[in-house]
Amino acid sequence: MRFQPSETRKRSNDLGEDWDCEAMTLLPSVSVILNVKNGAQYLEESLQSVLNQDHRPCEILVVDNESTDETESIARKFLSQRVRFISNHPPLGISSSRNLGIQLARGELLAFTSHDDIWVPHKLRKQAERFAARRELDYCIALVRPFLDRSISLPPAGFRPELVGAEVPGYLVETLVARRRAFERAGNFDTSFPQGEDTEWYARARDVGLKMEMIDEVLVHKRLHGNSTTYSAARAQQWRVAVLRVVKQTLERRRTLE
Repeated sequence: MRFQPSETRKRSNDLGEDWDCEAMTLLPSVSVILNVKNGAQYLEESLQSVLNQDHRPCEILVVDNESTDETESIARKFLSQRVRFISNHPPLGISSSRNLGIQLARGELLAFTSHDDIWVPHKLRKQAERFAARRELDYCIALVRPFLDRSISLPPAGFRPELVGAEVPGYLVETLVARRRAFERAGNFDTSFPQGEDTEWYARARDVGLKMEMIDEVLVHKRLHGNSTTYSAARAQQWRVAVLRVVKQTLERRRTLE
């Protein structure tokens, strides 16, 4: 679903300096979209892992949903390093925030991350190289390794313990890098999904025939911590409901295409 911004929405968009996203190397330029709400505890480390990429993004869009902690002040420390701060009033849901990021981004490729996850330093280069080598490629993902934050000794109730430390195929938004045409063909993230919106998008992308590639290497370290709502018991139940809905929609879509 394509996000259409409301005319009545108040949104601040601060840019530290004037630049463009024209490719400065042989690799395509990348815009990174980072959604956050009250992520001050981990935001700086996450942002630094994006800025430390050996193929640096041309911009990082921090889309904030009315944080009440130090999120904004932390993000503003990076405004001179190609970080754009977008504050939503009233706040958007996570899918709509990502769709807003897609709308505002100026890079050739679109990448996504969260305020508490960490990228390895060559993530964007490895994925951008695949797009440079394969013009038909629409999107690229990689392996992800979940890890426990030092603040906890057990994973959240909604996370499978056996996956901690494992190398897992990253059908998560945090590994995704895509050409803009991928969203033009498959549509944006479905805002009716409070959980599992990335799972729904991957299913839809497959059904419309997008070309994808999985890099067989861990490029994202996914932090598990006590403040994570994504893997709470309640959200885990929402995710199971979302998966059943995705399956139903996929079957209906395929019957329509037959």
